[in-house]
Amino acid sequence: MNLKQMKKIVDGAPEWAFGYCINLNVYTASTGKDAKLLNIVSIDSLRSQLAKREPMELRAVDIPHGTIVLEK
Repeated sequence: MNLKQMKKIVDGAPEWAFGYCINLNVYTASTGKDAKLLNIVSIDSLRSQLAKREPMELRAVDIPHGTIVLEK
């Protein structure tokens, strides 16, 4: 699954959704014990993957006494 597909799934997820069935293209209320069999991915897992891949937006901040501070 590419970054664009993951972002579309996460952005379109209803509040009640915990998973997404890739085979059927539907959101699920749980990932359940048959998640692998049904090809269901966790919405939280997709969010984590997106957070790792998306670049951080940093802005300039004051640096007192030589301390480096990065703010997101």
